[in-house]
Amino acid sequence: MPMRLLRINARIAQPRLPSSRTDPVGANTRIKKVWRKTEGKFNLIREQVLELFNAIPVVQNNAQDEYGYTYDFNATRAATFSEQIQRILDDILLEDTTSGQMWMGVEVEDAYQSGMQQAQGNLAKISMAYAEQRSMADILYSEPYLNRLGVAYAGTYSDWQGLSDQARQQLASVITEGIANGKAPGSVTDDIVARVGVTESKARQMAQTEITGALRQARRDEAQEAKALLGLNVGIFWTSALLKTTRSWHASRHGNVYAPKEVAEFYAKNGNRYNCHCGNTECIIYDGKPQITERVRALYAAEKAKWQSEDK
Repeated sequence: MPMRLLRINARIAQPRLPSSRTDPVGANTRIKKVWRKTEGKFNLIREQVLELFNAIPVVQNNAQDEYGYTYDFNATRAATFSEQIQRILDDILLEDTTSGQMWMGVEVEDAYQSGMQQAQGNLAKISMAYAEQRSMADILYSEPYLNRLGVAYAGTYSDWQGLSDQARQQLASVITEGIANGKAPGSVTDDIVARVGVTESKARQMAQTEITGALRQARRDEAQEAKALLGLNVGIFWTSALLKTTRSWHASRHGNVYAPKEVAEFYAKNGNRYNCHCGNTECIIYDGKPQITERVRALYAAEKAKWQSEDK
């Protein structure tokens, strides 16, 4: 009997599971690339905002402390100052590529397409019915796929536009308060640099979230399409990023199978989508049972137990 079970398991077409337990979603290379671009953009923002501030005439009063400066910040200059900061931020953070699309939107679209290709290749491997009826070319030129790509792009543009608006408010506040209080130019400069740094940190986190999110979203979307169009019952097999920083409720999902809707609901709550590197892989469910071999289940259970014991 045991030998027969082994033969049956060997015939089960297994999904292509991530080989990495630190980057199972496969996003690190993309994230590093986007972070390099982000760093360059914030260097430009820092440089241009400081140039704008330094153009304001200032004289030192007789006071010996740092609050002894008077700036020529007249009504006309004040009225346009915030607009000038916004223009700098929008020009850099919402910059278009040669294709006419926002730079970060292109990165997210590329990640989404990569996730879709991974899903298509995996589903074609584990389901003959899928392989025969759903090619990558069919997907890429289909209206549903193009619509989903548009939604991903629009969401990214909205996020970065919001970041730009927020950064403008914070930078304008830091500068105008420093001017109103008569702070030394060097002190205001330090405040500007610090505030730009805070926004850059938010941008890095946002970029990481959008790249990993696009990779996972594409795979969930294709799993749902396979069910809607072909009647396949596709589950999402979870591979946790077993890092020291991994949240316990993320690690606890390692080796479990969920419906695509359940995965979407998880990421919609409690900030779960932020700083998450967990991977999602499609698997076929027959008669309520995910088609995953006992060997793989045992491996994942052991990995989870090891991480949990070390985490304690």
